[in-house]
Amino acid sequence: MSEQTEPKKEDQESPLKQMSLCKECRQEIMTGAKRCHHCGASQRGWSWLNHTPVLISLVMMGVAIVQALVGYNQLLEAQRQRILASNALEKAEEAQSTAHSASTEVEKLSQQAKKQVTEIKSLVDDAKQSLDSIKSLSEFSLILLKARNDDRSAFDVLREIAKKQEHRFYSIANQALIQIVTDPQVTGLLDYQIDWQKEHNIDPAKASMKDFTSVFNKEISIRQPNVLVDMWKQERFSKSEKLQTIYEVITTTSSLRVLRQACQLIDAEAHLNKNIIAYDLFIEWWRKNKASYQEKLKPQPTGSFDKK
Repeated sequence: MSEQTEPKKEDQESPLKQMSLCKECRQEIMTGAKRCHHCGASQRGWSWLNHTPVLISLVMMGVAIVQALVGYNQLLEAQRQRILASNALEKAEEAQSTAHSASTEVEKLSQQAKKQVTEIKSLVDDAKQSLDSIKSLSEFSLILLKARNDDRSAFDVLREIAKKQEHRFYSIANQALIQIVTDPQVTGLLDYQIDWQKEHNIDPAKASMKDFTSVFNKEISIRQPNVLVDMWKQERFSKSEKLQTIYEVITTTSSLRVLRQACQLIDAEAHLNKNIIAYDLFIEWWRKNKASYQEKLKPQPTGSFDKK
C-alpha cells in the first residue's frame, strides 16, 4: 500500500474561499478588506456615510412635519381670532393686543433660535410672517365688524381699501361694502316714530330748524333718520335750508344709517342716483350748487350738528 500524504492547509483553502461580497455593491472583494475597491463602501458594519440619503430623507420629512404643524397652528389661531372678533368689539381689541404681545414674544424667541439653531432660520422667518398675516387679518376682521355695526369711520376705511386693487383685501372690501349698503338695517328706515310733543314738547309743524337740530343731536343714531325725514317734510323751510342741514349731517355723522338717509334725501334734488359708498359726490354736488339755491331764505338759526 502506497503511503498517502495529507494535503497542506494552504492547499485546502482555495482562492474562492478567500473572497467575500461587498455589503453595498455585492461584488467580490478580499475577505477582511476594510473598504470595497469597487464602490469604496466601508465593510465595518453600519456607517453614517452609507446611509446619507436615508438621513437626508428623514431630515426633510421632519422639516415638512414641522412646517405642517406650524401652518396648522397658524390656521387655528386665525380662526380663533376671527371668532373672537365677531363676538364683541371689546374682545376683538383684547385679542388684537394679545396677538401683538404674542408677536413680540415670538420675535424674542426667534432671535434666540437664530443664535442657537441656524438651520431653522427660514422656518422662524416664515412663522413670523404668518403671525403678521394673522394680525393683519384680525385687524381687517375688526374693521368689517365695526362697519357692519353702523360705524362710519370703519366704513370709510373699507372704502379706501376698495379703491386699491393692489391691497390684499381689495376684493373682500368691495364685497363687504355691497353687503353693507344692501343690509336692511342700513337701507331701511326703522319704525321709530317720534312723539315730538310727548318726548320733546315740540310741534314739528311749528318747530324751527334750530329745534330740529337740537332734537337730532339728542336722539340716538337709530332714530336720527326719522328726525331728518320729519324735517324734510316741512314746507316752510326753503330747499336751501334743508339741503344745507342735510349736507352738514353727511359731513359729520358717524352712523351709516343716518348717512344713508341723508344721502337719499339730498339725492331728491341732486339726482345722482348714488348710494352711501359715493357719499362724497353729494358733498361735492352741494358745494357746487349751493349758490343757486340761495333764494327766499328765512332768517332762522340752523344750529349745528354734533358728531356722534
